[in-house]
Amino acid sequence: MKRVTSLLALEVRLEYRYGIHAVGAILAVLWTGLLIAVPSDTARGVVPFVLFADSATIGGFLLAAIVLFERNERVLSAIITSPVRVREYIGVKVVALTALSIAVAVPIAVVAGREGLRLGPVLLGVALTAVLMLVLCLALVAPHRSIIGFLTVAPWPLIPLMAIPLARSVGLLDHPLAVAVPTAAALDLIDSGFDERVDASAAAVAYLLAWIGACGVLARRRFEAAVRASGG
Repeated sequence: MKRVTSLLALEVRLEYRYGIHAVGAILAVLWTGLLIAVPSDTARGVVPFVLFADSATIGGFLLAAIVLFERNERVLSAIITSPVRVREYIGVKVVALTALSIAVAVPIAVVAGREGLRLGPVLLGVALTAVLMLVLCLALVAPHRSIIGFLTVAPWPLIPLMAIPLARSVGLLDHPLAVAVPTAAALDLIDSGFDERVDASAAAVAYLLAWIGACGVLARRRFEAAVRASGG
Protein backbone atom coordinates (compact mmCIF):
# COMPACT_ATOMS: atom_id res chain seq x y z
CA MET A 1 0.00 0.00 0.00
CA LYS A 2 2.84 2.40 0.81
CA ARG A 3 4.35 1.75 -2.64
CA VAL A 4 1.05 2.54 -4.36
CA THR A 5 0.53 5.69 -2.27
CA SER A 6 4.03 6.91 -3.13
CA LEU A 7 3.47 6.11 -6.80
CA LEU A 8 0.18 8.05 -6.77
CA ALA A 9 1.85 11.05 -5.16
CA LEU A 10 4.57 10.93 -7.82
CA GLU A 11 1.95 10.72 -10.56
CA VAL A 12 0.14 13.80 -9.25
CA ARG A 13 3.41 15.75 -9.14
CA LEU A 14 4.29 14.70 -12.69
CA GLU A 15 0.85 15.67 -14.02
CA TYR A 16 1.23 19.06 -12.36
CA ARG A 17 4.63 19.43 -14.01
CA TYR A 18 3.20 18.42 -17.38
CA GLY A 19 0.60 21.20 -17.06
CA ILE A 20 -2.39 18.87 -16.96
CA HIS A 21 -3.79 20.46 -13.81
CA ALA A 22 -3.54 23.85 -15.49
CA VAL A 23 -5.59 22.53 -18.43
CA GLY A 24 -8.24 21.30 -15.99
CA ALA A 25 -8.32 24.62 -14.16
CA ILE A 26 -8.71 26.54 -17.43
CA LEU A 27 -11.61 24.33 -18.50
CA ALA A 28 -13.31 24.71 -15.12
CA VAL A 29 -12.98 28.50 -15.16
CA LEU A 30 -14.06 28.75 -18.80
CA TRP A 31 -17.20 26.64 -18.48
CA THR A 32 -18.13 28.05 -15.08
CA GLY A 33 -17.91 31.57 -16.44
CA LEU A 34 -19.98 30.73 -19.50
CA LEU A 35 -22.67 28.97 -17.49
CA ILE A 36 -22.93 31.82 -15.01
CA ALA A 37 -23.51 34.20 -17.91
CA VAL A 38 -26.46 32.32 -19.42
CA PRO A 39 -29.98 31.92 -17.99
CA SER A 40 -30.36 29.11 -15.46
CA ASP A 41 -32.69 27.06 -17.70
CA THR A 42 -30.15 27.18 -20.54
CA ALA A 43 -27.33 26.27 -18.20
CA ARG A 44 -29.22 23.26 -16.85
CA GLY A 45 -30.02 22.17 -20.39
CA VAL A 46 -26.48 22.19 -21.74
CA VAL A 47 -24.41 21.26 -18.68
CA PRO A 48 -24.94 17.47 -18.91
CA PHE A 49 -23.37 17.54 -22.37
CA VAL A 50 -20.50 19.71 -21.14
CA LEU A 51 -19.78 17.35 -18.24
CA PHE A 52 -20.11 14.23 -20.37
CA ALA A 53 -18.21 15.30 -23.48
CA ASP A 54 -15.62 17.63 -21.93
CA SER A 55 -14.99 17.30 -18.20
CA ALA A 56 -15.36 13.52 -18.09
CA THR A 57 -13.09 12.93 -21.09
CA ILE A 58 -10.40 15.51 -20.33
CA GLY A 59 -7.82 12.89 -19.42
CA GLY A 60 -8.14 10.34 -22.23
CA PHE A 61 -6.01 11.89 -24.95
CA LEU A 62 -3.76 13.60 -22.41
CA LEU A 63 -3.11 10.21 -20.85
CA ALA A 64 -2.18 8.72 -24.22
CA ALA A 65 0.32 11.52 -24.76
CA ILE A 66 1.79 11.01 -21.27
CA VAL A 67 2.17 7.27 -21.81
CA LEU A 68 3.91 7.76 -25.16
CA PHE A 69 6.26 10.34 -23.62
CA GLU A 70 7.09 8.06 -20.71
CA ARG A 71 7.57 5.13 -23.04
CA ASN A 72 10.10 7.10 -25.07
CA GLU A 73 11.78 8.02 -21.76
CA ARG A 74 12.11 4.28 -20.97
CA VAL A 75 9.66 4.36 -18.06
CA LEU A 76 8.12 1.03 -19.08
CA SER A 77 11.51 -0.60 -19.25
CA ALA A 78 12.14 0.59 -15.70
CA ILE A 79 9.00 -1.25 -14.56
CA ILE A 80 10.70 -4.56 -15.40
CA THR A 81 13.42 -3.98 -12.79
CA SER A 82 11.29 -2.21 -10.17
CA PRO A 83 8.73 -3.45 -7.63
CA VAL A 84 6.01 -1.50 -9.49
CA ARG A 85 3.51 -3.74 -11.25
CA VAL A 86 1.85 -2.85 -14.54
CA ARG A 87 -1.57 -2.78 -12.90
CA GLU A 88 -0.26 -0.27 -10.36
CA TYR A 89 1.21 1.90 -13.11
CA ILE A 90 -2.17 1.88 -14.85
CA GLY A 91 -4.18 2.26 -11.65
CA VAL A 92 -2.49 5.39 -10.34
CA LYS A 93 -2.88 7.14 -13.69
CA VAL A 94 -6.58 6.32 -13.85
CA VAL A 95 -7.17 7.39 -10.24
CA ALA A 96 -5.26 10.67 -10.60
CA LEU A 97 -6.92 11.72 -13.86
CA THR A 98 -10.39 10.63 -12.72
CA ALA A 99 -9.94 12.80 -9.63
CA LEU A 100 -9.05 15.69 -11.93
CA SER A 101 -12.21 15.15 -13.98
CA ILE A 102 -14.30 15.19 -10.80
CA ALA A 103 -12.57 18.34 -9.56
CA VAL A 104 -13.29 20.08 -12.85
CA ALA A 105 -16.91 18.89 -12.83
CA VAL A 106 -17.82 20.14 -9.35
CA PRO A 107 -17.85 23.91 -9.95
CA ILE A 108 -19.42 23.48 -13.38
CA ALA A 109 -22.25 21.35 -11.98
CA VAL A 110 -22.83 23.60 -8.97
CA VAL A 111 -23.09 26.75 -11.09
CA ALA A 112 -25.40 25.16 -13.66
CA GLY A 113 -27.58 23.50 -11.02
CA ARG A 114 -27.99 26.59 -8.92
CA GLU A 115 -31.77 26.13 -8.80
CA GLY A 116 -31.64 22.47 -7.85
CA LEU A 117 -28.94 19.81 -8.12
CA ARG A 118 -28.29 16.24 -7.01
CA LEU A 119 -24.52 16.25 -7.13
CA GLY A 120 -24.00 12.56 -6.31
CA PRO A 121 -25.37 11.08 -9.58
CA VAL A 122 -23.63 13.80 -11.59
CA LEU A 123 -20.19 13.05 -10.16
CA LEU A 124 -20.77 9.30 -10.39
CA GLY A 125 -21.59 9.67 -14.09
CA VAL A 126 -18.52 11.83 -14.66
CA ALA A 127 -16.29 9.41 -12.76
CA LEU A 128 -17.53 6.32 -14.60
CA THR A 129 -17.17 8.01 -17.98
CA ALA A 130 -13.67 9.16 -17.09
CA VAL A 131 -12.56 5.72 -15.93
CA LEU A 132 -13.92 4.00 -19.03
CA MET A 133 -12.30 6.50 -21.39
CA LEU A 134 -8.99 6.32 -19.53
CA VAL A 135 -8.68 2.54 -19.47
CA LEU A 136 -9.83 2.34 -23.08
CA CYS A 137 -7.26 4.93 -24.17
CA LEU A 138 -4.61 3.01 -22.24
CA ALA A 139 -5.58 -0.18 -24.05
CA LEU A 140 -5.49 1.61 -27.40
CA VAL A 141 -2.16 3.37 -26.89
CA ALA A 142 -0.26 0.40 -25.45
CA PRO A 143 0.77 -1.16 -28.80
CA HIS A 144 1.88 2.15 -30.31
CA ARG A 145 5.03 4.25 -30.10
CA SER A 146 3.71 7.47 -31.65
CA ILE A 147 0.68 9.70 -31.25
CA ILE A 148 -0.11 9.19 -34.95
CA GLY A 149 -0.38 5.45 -34.44
CA PHE A 150 -2.73 6.00 -31.51
CA LEU A 151 -4.87 8.49 -33.42
CA THR A 152 -5.36 6.10 -36.33
CA VAL A 153 -7.25 3.67 -34.10
CA ALA A 154 -8.66 5.76 -31.23
CA PRO A 155 -11.60 7.44 -33.05
CA TRP A 156 -13.23 4.14 -34.03
CA PRO A 157 -14.32 3.17 -30.49
CA LEU A 158 -14.24 6.62 -28.89
CA ILE A 159 -16.54 8.49 -31.31
CA PRO A 160 -19.48 6.06 -30.93
CA LEU A 161 -19.05 6.05 -27.14
CA MET A 162 -19.49 9.83 -27.13
CA ALA A 163 -21.74 10.52 -30.13
CA ILE A 164 -24.44 7.89 -29.68
CA PRO A 165 -25.42 8.80 -26.09
CA LEU A 166 -25.40 12.51 -26.98
CA ALA A 167 -27.61 11.91 -30.04
CA ARG A 168 -29.96 9.77 -27.95
CA SER A 169 -30.18 12.37 -25.20
CA VAL A 170 -31.21 15.20 -27.56
CA GLY A 171 -33.71 13.02 -29.43
CA LEU A 172 -31.78 12.58 -32.67
CA LEU A 173 -31.42 8.83 -32.18
CA ASP A 174 -34.44 6.89 -30.95
CA HIS A 175 -33.45 3.26 -31.23
CA PRO A 176 -33.48 0.55 -28.53
CA LEU A 177 -29.93 -0.51 -29.42
CA ALA A 178 -28.61 2.92 -28.44
CA VAL A 179 -28.58 1.78 -24.81
CA ALA A 180 -26.13 -0.95 -25.81
CA VAL A 181 -23.47 1.77 -25.83
CA PRO A 182 -22.23 1.63 -22.22
CA THR A 183 -21.68 5.38 -21.84
CA ALA A 184 -25.44 5.91 -22.27
CA ALA A 185 -25.80 4.97 -18.59
CA ALA A 186 -23.19 7.54 -17.57
CA LEU A 187 -24.95 10.34 -19.44
CA ASP A 188 -28.25 9.29 -17.87
CA LEU A 189 -26.63 9.54 -14.43
CA ILE A 190 -25.36 13.03 -15.18
CA ASP A 191 -28.73 14.05 -16.63
CA SER A 192 -30.59 12.69 -13.59
CA GLY A 193 -28.71 15.06 -11.32
CA PHE A 194 -30.34 18.00 -13.09
CA ASP A 195 -33.66 16.42 -14.09
CA GLU A 196 -35.41 13.96 -11.76
CA ARG A 197 -37.48 12.63 -14.66
CA VAL A 198 -34.37 10.97 -16.12
CA ASP A 199 -33.82 7.45 -14.86
CA ALA A 200 -30.43 5.73 -14.73
CA SER A 201 -31.16 2.08 -14.05
CA ALA A 202 -28.96 -0.09 -11.86
CA ALA A 203 -28.73 -2.65 -14.68
CA ALA A 204 -27.37 -0.03 -17.08
CA VAL A 205 -24.79 1.10 -14.53
CA ALA A 206 -23.76 -2.51 -13.92
CA TYR A 207 -23.37 -2.96 -17.68
CA LEU A 208 -21.10 0.10 -17.77
CA LEU A 209 -19.04 -1.28 -14.88
CA ALA A 210 -18.63 -4.56 -16.77
CA TRP A 211 -17.25 -2.62 -19.75
CA ILE A 212 -14.84 -0.77 -17.46
CA GLY A 213 -13.62 -4.06 -16.04
CA ALA A 214 -13.14 -5.61 -19.48
CA CYS A 215 -11.26 -2.57 -20.81
CA GLY A 216 -9.11 -2.51 -17.68
CA VAL A 217 -8.11 -6.14 -18.21
CA LEU A 218 -7.37 -5.44 -21.87
CA ALA A 219 -5.20 -2.43 -20.96
CA ARG A 220 -3.21 -4.44 -18.41
CA ARG A 221 -2.62 -7.32 -20.82
CA ARG A 222 -1.54 -5.01 -23.65
CA PHE A 223 0.89 -3.15 -21.41
CA GLU A 224 2.33 -6.39 -20.06
CA ALA A 225 2.78 -7.60 -23.65
CA ALA A 226 4.45 -4.31 -24.61
CA VAL A 227 6.87 -4.54 -21.68
CA ARG A 228 7.76 -8.16 -22.46
CA ALA A 229 8.15 -7.54 -26.20
CA SER A 230 10.23 -4.40 -26.21
CA GLY A 231 11.41 -3.67 -22.73
CA GLY A 232 9.46 -0.36 -22.80
